[in-house]
Amino acid sequence: MSLNIQGIVSSVKEELAPQFEEKLRSYLVQQDREWLIEQIIRLTLDSLYIKKKDIKAIQEQKAQDRLSRIERLKDMALDREKLDKFLKKHEKIDRNQLIEAGYLINNPPEKGTDLITEKYRSNQGNELLLLAKDVLFALLFGDESNHVKFS
Repeated sequence: MSLNIQGIVSSVKEELAPQFEEKLRSYLVQQDREWLIEQIIRLTLDSLYIKKKDIKAIQEQKAQDRLSRIERLKDMALDREKLDKFLKKHEKIDRNQLIEAGYLINNPPEKGTDLITEKYRSNQGNELLLLAKDVLFALLFGDESNHVKFS
């Protein structure tokens, strides 16, 4: 008897199903209960609804990140004097110094190749990057409402 590809796939699935179920069960039993609930809900919902929900969550996270940045700017109260200090402190720092000081870790990619993602930065490195982003944001968009003064 000759089978088509669907028959072959069906036969293999049937043969492997018990092993798959056992392996899946052993993995799932180790997972967090809330994560499991979220996954079951996602499996039962319409894919369009899930996309809308994901987009909404991303937008909410961006809004929260922006509010956090504004609060940091207010705390920083950036002015010319503080900007000059920031620039003087960091103007001569290079990649090797960041590695030696522990800002960059885990053998970061060479300059001009891959991005230096979070896995290549220590907590201290992430804090410095966040500070640099905040200063740049302040320079581009800062005003008196978020305590940025360059007058």
